[in-house]
Amino acid sequence: MYSPMDGLMGAISASAEREQKPENTIAMSPNEAATDLDTIVLQPCSPLTQEQSLAFQQTLEAALELAQESVIVDLLWVETADVEGIAALVAGLEKAADLGKLLSFQSLRHPIRVAVDLEWQRQRYYRLGQWHDRTGANLAQFLGSTRKRTS
Repeated sequence: MYSPMDGLMGAISASAEREQKPENTIAMSPNEAATDLDTIVLQPCSPLTQEQSLAFQQTLEAALELAQESVIVDLLWVETADVEGIAALVAGLEKAADLGKLLSFQSLRHPIRVAVDLEWQRQRYYRLGQWHDRTGANLAQFLGSTRKRTS
């Protein structure tokens, strides 16, 4: 069984020895639910494809529920992700936002990062409609007037 400490140790050993891929798979045991962890580290060791993405998403969501503050997903060994894998990563972002927890993807390959960003933007557009961050000339004026009131 995979434990968050295995993931942390895997991440430490991966930085020391990049050639040796950990053999752990992603799974969490019920005993881990009793521990209070600020941060949980997950390290999937296989591509995030249709076959693996559901189990990964369930593990990621369980880790987000268990962690007090954050979850770090070390994707060093994930070389590819298909549509279901990208959806699992985005579902993790949504779950983290809903729970008010931090979620960090580390060692994410560029094509996967681009796909996650595009899907996240698509989901945001679908839920919120057209969204543009705007800062206008009135912002400087507002900030200036706020400073005068507090002085």
